Amino acid sequence: MSTYNAVDDIENYILTLLHRAKRNGIKELVLRASQIHADLKLNERIVMVCLAMKRVFISGDVIEALPKKRLNKRYRERKPRRGNDFESQCEEDGMFHGFNLSIKYSTGNK
Repeated sequence: MSTYNAVDDIENYILTLLHRAKRNGIKELVLRASQIHADLKLNERIVMVCLAMKRVFISGDVIEALPKKRLNKRYRERKPRRGNDFESQCEEDGMFHGFNLSIKYSTGNK
């Protein structure tokens, strides 16, 4: 996977998973950034995985988990907010890159 097309390649992989789930009658599919990163055998490309996940996100999809936020050597859980689009479900800081990003995609509109 070339760096130049990496986000597009990852996005295509996610869409393939969603189309396969839809064909098998699965209405929702939860994908986690860390699993996609591992499946594709990527090395230090978690930001690209998260960007691809965001690009596939549409109204009706739900962020289930956000990456933890570091505060003075401690990490705190970050809870997604309610909303129709990706940005409204993130916290105020807008940070969403990390291995813990988990999104429940609806396969109906993909």
